[in-house]
Amino acid sequence: MFLTIIAVLLAGGWQFQERTDEMTDATYTTAVLYSDSGEETMHLMCSDGLGVLVVRWDTVIGGGGDVDVTYRLDGAPAEEFPWRVSESDPYTIALPPNRDVGPVLRRMAAADKMLIRVSPVRDTSSSARFHTAGLAELLPKFKSCNFNGEEK
Repeated sequence: MFLTIIAVLLAGGWQFQERTDEMTDATYTTAVLYSDSGEETMHLMCSDGLGVLVVRWDTVIGGGGDVDVTYRLDGAPAEEFPWRVSESDPYTIALPPNRDVGPVLRRMAAADKMLIRVSPVRDTSSSARFHTAGLAELLPKFKSCNFNGEEK
């Protein structure tokens, strides 16, 4: 059983929620942002100090393993690196678990928009544009994951 503590809509369209497990007092913090088309969603999650950045697509990406992802923040040069395809949800990709999401999120927070392109195994590439404004105000709310890179 979870108790919802906070549920607000922040600047830029981020939907934020913080929940506390009544049994363990563990805190689960999430934020969701819809793409311009409304078909893709970006999820930022934090639990027990572990942060995850996930994008859910409107097309099947694959069935586990890595997929090449290119992203561009505002007018900066595009960056490419592999993301992990969920084994349980073939529409979802996430930054690999061994990759620190903090630096990516801090660059996203300084930008107004993010364009992401994924190249699925059996399909042409798919792109999504997200307006990331408001993320800078949101990151401090993910206290246990320390996305701002502050000394603990």
